[in-house]
Amino acid sequence: MKTNVAYVSGHYVIDSDGFGSTAPFDVYCNITDKGGIVVTTVSHEKENRTHGDGCDEEGCYKRDVTYMGASLSQLTALTDASLHCEQFISYECFNAKLLRHRKGWQVSRNGVKMKYWGGAENKEG
Repeated sequence: MKTNVAYVSGHYVIDSDGFGSTAPFDVYCNITDKGGIVVTTVSHEKENRTHGDGCDEEGCYKRDVTYMGASLSQLTALTDASLHCEQFISYECFNAKLLRHRKGWQVSRNGVKMKYWGGAENKEG
């Protein structure tokens, strides 16, 4: 019996810009998590918990994220082709100033400082 791969979660090679200039790359497609909406996951090297020493100055802790097996142009093509895109970053800290005083941010792929967390209305600046 032939299985329809469109309904099976697993690793797939996708070509995010069709027949454009970026090469195909490996992703994980989860078919079951969001009630029939396919969630495409690109792994990165910082998925395990990492201890960070505390600091007091605004922006004093920096953590780069490098996605595995996908270049920035491949990721850009994937987000451009997607109806919805989100990035999940988990932050666990005791008595942290990051959320209490809004001293933290992430930087977008375009170099824009993003100061929102968890779907807040103010998405930039």
